[in-house]
Amino acid sequence: MGRIILLIIVQFMFVASSVLGQTREYDLSEFELPDLRRPTLDLDFQFSGNSDRDNFRDYYSMDNRSSNSHGLEINADYNFYLNTDKKQYNTNITLDLSSGISVNKEDSEKIYENKKFNSRLSLDRVNRYYYQEGRFYEINANIGYFYQWDKNLEYKDRRYAFSGSIPLKIGLGRLEYVTDARHAMYIFDELADEGRLSEKPDKAEIEEFANLIARLKNKRFFDSRIRRIEELKGLDSALVAGGFTDQTDARYFTTLNDYWVYGGRPERQSGTRYSLAFIPGYYLSGFKRNPETDTTDAQTIDEERRAYSLNAGVQYERRKPVNRYWQNDITVYGFVGIYNAREQQDEGENESKLPNLNVTYSQSWGYYPNTRTSMNLAYSLKYARIFDKADEENNISSANRSGFRGGLSFGVHYYISPKLRLNVSGNLSYYWHDPEDNDYMMLSNQIGTIDRFNPTKFYWRDWDLKDRLGSHYNVSLKYSLF
Repeated sequence: MGRIILLIIVQFMFVASSVLGQTREYDLSEFELPDLRRPTLDLDFQFSGNSDRDNFRDYYSMDNRSSNSHGLEINADYNFYLNTDKKQYNTNITLDLSSGISVNKEDSEKIYENKKFNSRLSLDRVNRYYYQEGRFYEINANIGYFYQWDKNLEYKDRRYAFSGSIPLKIGLGRLEYVTDARHAMYIFDELADEGRLSEKPDKAEIEEFANLIARLKNKRFFDSRIRRIEELKGLDSALVAGGFTDQTDARYFTTLNDYWVYGGRPERQSGTRYSLAFIPGYYLSGFKRNPETDTTDAQTIDEERRAYSLNAGVQYERRKPVNRYWQNDITVYGFVGIYNAREQQDEGENESKLPNLNVTYSQSWGYYPNTRTSMNLAYSLKYARIFDKADEENNISSANRSGFRGGLSFGVHYYISPKLRLNVSGNLSYYWHDPEDNDYMMLSNQIGTIDRFNPTKFYWRDWDLKDRLGSHYNVSLKYSLF
């Protein structure tokens, strides 16, 4: 085992040193994505069910038992992406509908029945307009809606939730995807290694081939096999017409197919973007329960929660392809805001006011020497502060506390040889906050959002926990003898 680890270290140092020692012939950060416009819409319908009927011997208290259940699901997913010199749009709309019915009977008498209906709608829209070179403003939208209806023999439940925010931003800089340029370099490099590249491409030819890759990926096909045929035809035509190859044999086509399928990962970006953001938000959720019979123990429930949030802050995003093999990304957020919620329950109304501060810093490194090997290391630091005091006289709850979360994650997928492969992943996390009472502060991944949860409903039982240190790792080494 020690020799294997030593071999891994030596090979990694050799590859890394050879990479850093290479002359960088093409700078990925210089690539500019061509004008693209791509809408897609996918629909999915599923209908399922099962039915059972059991007959019993005479000494059972029943003669037969039956169960039936049926369900219907409908899913729609719409995506739209646009990239030009003046605009960057990204839209995602998803709609999920599902319904079902389940019935159990004993001796033809209904003992259980459940009918349910679920619906979920989400819309995320980014509208970035460049009114001058390197200067932009954004008018974005994030909307989510959920509704659930559930009925059985004892009671009927309804749950609903709505969330909406309109992020408004103004800033400097631009982020561009450079994945297609790296994809083009993979294909040229591998054809050269296989002796199937007759001419070395220059900078302009690499960019032209990368633009072709972007256009091929942008085409919409409804049959994956036809898509693959058309894509390989387009690549082959460009390589032959450009004079880059004169040996279009089996080795050429298998190499081209392999690196076309696997050479476009992972997604990589280049550039820097600074933003000033102003984000108003509104949230609504409710739960209603009505008994279906007078004999049931179920109680009538009518609860509703309305909340308003207003956050303002700065965002910094830097994406740097150090070279064709290394990627370094940094993201910094800093927000101040107010979160105001009113909860209406059977016992009365409760109000919460939470002025807050939220700061996040994250950084990641990626190493991608080839399509089979990748290494990633990332860490993040987040600090949150709620600064207010509860007003018990007016039934207004709040808090005055701080919280911190730090995390470190890593992953290695190392293709040592065709017989030996190593996979390592893990994470280390630390959480701390200063609890004062039964309120609980949740440090959400969502920018600028701080919420309070009833500790009995939260997934951490230790609601008065001051800190927690956790870790997870997984190591696998696969060796093929023959």
